Formats: sequence, structure tokens, C-alpha cells
Amino acid sequence: AAHWLPPDGRRTVVGEAVVDDERLFDGEATGVRIEPIATMPGRRAGVVSGRGRPRRWVSGRAAQLGTTGAIVVRDGEQLPRPVRR
Repeated sequence: AAHWLPPDGRRTVVGEAVVDDERLFDGEATGVRIEPIATMPGRRAGVVSGRGRPRRWVSGRAAQLGTTGAIVVRDGEQLPRPVRR
């Protein structure tokens, strides 16, 4: 699984996330969880609540994030610096 988390001690990720052609969030989110699934289309993503649980899942082939900054955690390992795109 992977997560998009807020950078630099912030409480939220700011931007927009889309799974295929469905908007996951637009504005602020506490974080996003992306994970593979055994059925087509192959993955799902959800905005996590303050407790770390996704509120709803959106299935698709690809998840995209446009943000001012986010920390990427993939399979439990955090990437060395925030992504900004």
C-alpha cells in the first residue's frame, strides 16, 4: 500500500486527487491511502479520516495527485523528500 500524507508538520494535504476520471478530493485532505486489489481495475484509493481509515473507496487504474506538497510512503518506507506536483 501507499499513502500521500501532509508535509512539514501540516495537518492536511492541499490540492486535488483523481482516480481515473473520478475526483477523490479537491481542497484539503488528512491523507490518502492507495492499495492494490485482486479484481479489475487493479487498485483503489480513499481519503483517510483523522483516525487513519478511508471514508470511501474509489476503484480505478491510476490515482493522480496535484499538490503544493505531500509525503509519499510506499510499502512502509517514506520517500526522502516531499513531492510537489
